[in-house]
Amino acid sequence: MSQTTLASAKLFAQKVELKEEDRKNLEEKVSLLFKDDLRAQIEVSRYSKDPSTFFTSPCYKKSLGDIYYYLMDRNVCRECPKHLLACPLPVKGYPTSLLYQREDDSLKGVRAPCSLEKEKNAALDLVYPCDVTKSSLFYSFESFYQLLSRKENLAKIQGIARALVSAKKNADRLKESEEPFVGSCFYSLHSQTMANDLLKAICFLYARKGIKSSYISTLKWIQAFSDRDVRTQEEAQYDLERISSIPALFLENFDQYPRYVGADFNKNVLVPLLEARNQKGKVTYLSSSVSLEPEKLLSPLLKGSGKEGKREEYASLFPWNVLTDFDLR
Repeated sequence: MSQTTLASAKLFAQKVELKEEDRKNLEEKVSLLFKDDLRAQIEVSRYSKDPSTFFTSPCYKKSLGDIYYYLMDRNVCRECPKHLLACPLPVKGYPTSLLYQREDDSLKGVRAPCSLEKEKNAALDLVYPCDVTKSSLFYSFESFYQLLSRKENLAKIQGIARALVSAKKNADRLKESEEPFVGSCFYSLHSQTMANDLLKAICFLYARKGIKSSYISTLKWIQAFSDRDVRTQEEAQYDLERISSIPALFLENFDQYPRYVGADFNKNVLVPLLEARNQKGKVTYLSSSVSLEPEKLLSPLLKGSGKEGKREEYASLFPWNVLTDFDLR
């Protein structure tokens, strides 16, 4: 792309008067781009009542800079890498689109989400409640996906690869399940963040499959029940109802579930949640920052709840998965 042409297009889009030579150069560039993109030519000309005369119309002449950016972004999108993080556009996933302005009969370039960005946003809309920034779910998924796309890494991160493949199979079959699906409780030997990042990645994977999901920070959620703000307490109770019924639940750092809340609280909150998750069409994943298996994590929490004997059954919903891989991202 010529820097002179780019500068001219920018000035034109800002309605700055150009020298005649620069204007003609920009017109030639736009004309050449249209020749290579018949679909764009049809798309742009539809803004005229008489498409056959559009390219000599005042609308076309007034919108030359915006049209140039539109065509250049289409050029880039034709070589789409199919992964948003690898998108070379200035704003990833947002190519220039054209918006007709009736008041001055012109076309204005605006950035609009591409199909991949729309797909990502539609998936993230299915995650609620979510105690982390939703974009972090997507970025965690993409970071592992890009890592695994390089064959030389497969042998080095087999644990992550197996976890993602297993999660994908579960997500594909979850809606047809007659039993509660088995998730995992992830613990990483070498990275404090890997277990949580994998949890986020799998959450996005489920959402991308069209499955409603929730991503909960265990400590934050439990503490909300005793918050001074009554509305926060009500939200925590609402979240309990939501995450009890949601098909896919992700509990971050379950080892941080407070031991001080007492048997009555666990009887009214934890036990109903575990009972609800132990039903068909549901799957539950946990992460832990300590090397304690789920059964040992649950043991002190179930004391005095009347459900001590179901500790093994509950723990079987999310078996221990120790990640021995190093974080190569």
